Amino acid sequence: MQSQCILSIQTPLGPPVEIIRHTFRSSQSAKPAKRVSLVAGLHGDELEGLYICHRLMETLKNLEEQNAFKGEVHIYPAVNPQALETGTRLWPFFSVDINRTFGETNAPSLVTDTSRTLLEDLKSHSDLVVDFHASNLHLMELPQIRIIKDFEKKLVPLAKLCNVDLVWVHPHAEIFESTLGYNLNQAKVPTLVIESGICLRIHKNYCEQIILGIDARNRKVAIEGWQEGTEIYDVDFALHWKKVGIQRVVFTDIARDGMLSGPNMEALRNFARGTGLKIVASGGVSSMEDLEQLKTLEADGVDQVISGKAIYEGKLDLKEIFKC
Repeated sequence: MQSQCILSIQTPLGPPVEIIRHTFRSSQSAKPAKRVSLVAGLHGDELEGLYICHRLMETLKNLEEQNAFKGEVHIYPAVNPQALETGTRLWPFFSVDINRTFGETNAPSLVTDTSRTLLEDLKSHSDLVVDFHASNLHLMELPQIRIIKDFEKKLVPLAKLCNVDLVWVHPHAEIFESTLGYNLNQAKVPTLVIESGICLRIHKNYCEQIILGIDARNRKVAIEGWQEGTEIYDVDFALHWKKVGIQRVVFTDIARDGMLSGPNMEALRNFARGTGLKIVASGGVSSMEDLEQLKTLEADGVDQVISGKAIYEGKLDLKEIFKC
């Protein structure tokens, strides 16, 4: 991890205003890497984003040490430090909402300098941005992604990849033109605005909706779309991520996937018992009998299943499945 201060402005009272960018970079990519940036703390009373960034940084440190990902991740965990220190939505002293100053010139210079520097840094370091927010004190909203209709075509497919309850496409309004998300999207940097929970609270249930995917061949983890093998055993890999909060795994047996040869019951049983995690079984399911077999592993934690080819080829009847 590399940390860089992208802005430091001395204030009349107290320490300077500083924005730190933390960068996680893979050494695997020979060609230009895809770059994802995550922003939190534009409003000082919205804590979920900080928690997400904190947990994600722990995870990325481990991935970086194992050289187990490709690309770049930039995290800006606290872009309005004075508001965070006071627990207020607005910038202290000025009572200005920094997320209404992007592209504006009428706000106090300290605020506009901050918003302009952040915007330009994100534009130069990002192929995709995720901007975390939370609701106000009197309203707890479903975790959701908000998309202005102008950007619907580009952003909805990306939003569908996120584990949220609601994707809200709403009409354009003039008030959005001075927000970070709007200005980044206007600059052709796809940006998702995620709302979660209620301000001044951290909702662990919302922040930990992450499912680990493990693709294994002969009980060893495979990467790069199964093209590259590793010497990492599936249980060891899962236990590593269990320590940082992972609670559920999609376990795919590569040799069985798409072959309609039945699930690898022994591997699933050993993996479930060895990890103590909740398991989504993937690979090999071809019949109702296979599903009945998998139900015998429910006590071990295998409580969900993925099936694709068997359904496409009519070997599984969804109506019959839902009767079970």
